[in-house]
Amino acid sequence: MTDLKVNKIGEPDTIEAAWHAFMIYQGGLTFDRCNPSKLLVIPNHVAASRIGKDMLTLFKVNSNDIRVALFALANKGVVDGVLRAYQRIMETSLRQVSDFDLNEADYRDRMCGTLLQNAGIKPEMEFKVTKPLTSRAGFIDILIDSEKVCVLLELKNIPLKYLELKCRKTLERAEELNVKSLHETLQLRFNKREKHRKGTIREFAETTRAQINDYIESYELKQTVKRKDFRAYSVVFIGSRKILFGEVGADGKWTEDGFQLAEYGAMSDM
Repeated sequence: MTDLKVNKIGEPDTIEAAWHAFMIYQGGLTFDRCNPSKLLVIPNHVAASRIGKDMLTLFKVNSNDIRVALFALANKGVVDGVLRAYQRIMETSLRQVSDFDLNEADYRDRMCGTLLQNAGIKPEMEFKVTKPLTSRAGFIDILIDSEKVCVLLELKNIPLKYLELKCRKTLERAEELNVKSLHETLQLRFNKREKHRKGTIREFAETTRAQINDYIESYELKQTVKRKDFRAYSVVFIGSRKILFGEVGADGKWTEDGFQLAEYGAMSDM
């Protein structure tokens, strides 16, 4: 059971279909009212709580760490704990070769679905703004608008196949990446398969600050923030194993903490 994942209703004679049938029988899933032939939903809060606890156990994430991380995000705009918890979920759940082809939208949707769907956080995906210098539309990947703070998350993704690593096989490359330090990760370079980005991960991450500053200056975001505290972060998913993040301060520059790696074993004091 611990190896199974729910994506969509399985075809007959598959492991997924058998697992779906078992979950429906146990009351953990039911058919969606609007689209019962294609979608399954969790029927109530009791079932959601039970499934949530089981998933955290499967992903080896402490439920108290999640509560502390969500409280820090909603009240202080501190994103470290949530990213570290998601890094553990990502590391333990993404183990098939196909998992390493996820894109930026996949990570956005998965992180919102697993951690950020909380009444006190209210995440909004693809928040539309107008860039002041060009008058062109821009879309903030995730905007968290709680009662006390507004948090901008600009997400980027670097697939494993585009990294210059020694190993050739996908899972071996993932393990090679997994043990690298912050310094080693920042110095990793894009390989020849990446046609649009060159140089190191640090150089690429540095470029995200200008995009964030464009968003910060937009009329729509200023109206949303108003008198609340505001924090903005660049978040880079690297090879389905690491999460690099940095905060842009009110002066439009990186804060003194610089770039950090979200690692579950290093949960910060919040």
